[in-house]
Amino acid sequence: MDNEKKWIEGLKTWKQRFYAEKIITKYYKEIYSYVYRQIGNIDDSMDITQDVFGNFWKSVDNYDDSKSGLRTWLYHIATNLLIDFRRKNKVLFVDIDEIEIPTEIDHIKQMEDRALLNAIDAFVSEQDEVSEKIFRMRLYNNIAYSEIADVLGINEDNARKKYQRIIDKIREEFKDER
Repeated sequence: MDNEKKWIEGLKTWKQRFYAEKIITKYYKEIYSYVYRQIGNIDDSMDITQDVFGNFWKSVDNYDDSKSGLRTWLYHIATNLLIDFRRKNKVLFVDIDEIEIPTEIDHIKQMEDRALLNAIDAFVSEQDEVSEKIFRMRLYNNIAYSEIADVLGINEDNARKKYQRIIDKIREEFKDER
């Protein structure tokens, strides 16, 4: 954590690329994985991850380490960019060459499972923004409730309750689909 403070100070004071590269090297794979798990497209994931660090660079002067850790702040930026991406790209078309045809006998079940996951994802996207963020951060990257609370500026108990509420809503909405 001490190095991170030096890197942030170096960025704030000198705006040197060296410090940004240290932060990018440390967090790029983790942020990219978080993004990719949510959208499943390599090119879009790389673009969004690049935007995360671009936004970080532009707003580093506003970063306050007393409010949240650097990792938490990067996840906050990523989550906001993912929500924006999903809103802009509601209808997804998949090139037939990109579809992986299952080799298992039960490929119909796999297709049904994928359809259910897509429906759940769409359902979550329709929820209030805070609940959606909590769900995505917790499910896709197993971020601790305390860290989610820091990112969103809510208390930890509230984050836990909102996550449970959205899980309950999903179970209720899709109870006949299982």
